[in-house]
Amino acid sequence: MGGQRKTDNFATPVTLTIPYTDSTGDGIVDGTNVKAESLALYFLQEGGVSWSKLTGSQVDRVNRTVSGAADHFTLFAIIGATPEADLKGIRIFPN
Repeated sequence: MGGQRKTDNFATPVTLTIPYTDSTGDGIVDGTNVKAESLALYFLQEGGVSWSKLTGSQVDRVNRTVSGAADHFTLFAIIGATPEADLKGIRIFPN
């Protein structure tokens, strides 16, 4: 590439697979209260301001990985939802 920045997308998407830890096999990511089923791959948007979910990412609980098809270079991360401790702050609109 001669030190030039690559900005084009890949001609064919590549499969990206990232492992997560769940040493007990209980479906909870180690050291968190995040359920493995809520995990997904996210990518950092241009400019580094926000993360977007990679469409079609899938959790493999047997191999403890999250995979998805990427069509460009960027930073990727596994992000999962944390359960609410209680419903005190929840508001339903309209009333």
